[in-house]
Amino acid sequence: QQEGTLALKAIKLSDKFMKIYRKGDFSIDKLREGGVKWDGIFVEMPVSVHNPAMATALMTEMEPNAPASQDDFDRLDLSSAPFLEKNLEFLAECLDDMYMEQQKWQMYERNVSRQKQNQLIWLDKRRQENASRRANGEEP
Repeated sequence: QQEGTLALKAIKLSDKFMKIYRKGDFSIDKLREGGVKWDGIFVEMPVSVHNPAMATALMTEMEPNAPASQDDFDRLDLSSAPFLEKNLEFLAECLDDMYMEQQKWQMYERNVSRQKQNQLIWLDKRRQENASRRANGEEP
């Protein structure tokens, strides 16, 4: 039986760092003023890993050194549990729907970004036209 060690570490940006970052004026001087040192940028978060009860039950039921038998494979056969098969089908359909909605959202965000950019270009052009009219002594 082989056993290993699982080493996981989760980190996040500290609240002090995020407060300075959100203000928009992000520099080393602002970090010093805010009291953020190099070791205070990240905060380690606790990590908890556990197996679902069904996976734990399956692992304890199977002998670690015994070769896989037909019974072991029969447990994985979906035809013996039609409700599980149906639930997996529903889950796959929901994932497809979620993917389609995600695509729609990304398209919407691209369109909004493009529209904002066009609006800024139009405003800039309009300002330039008004400035040139003022320079010529005309009404803007």
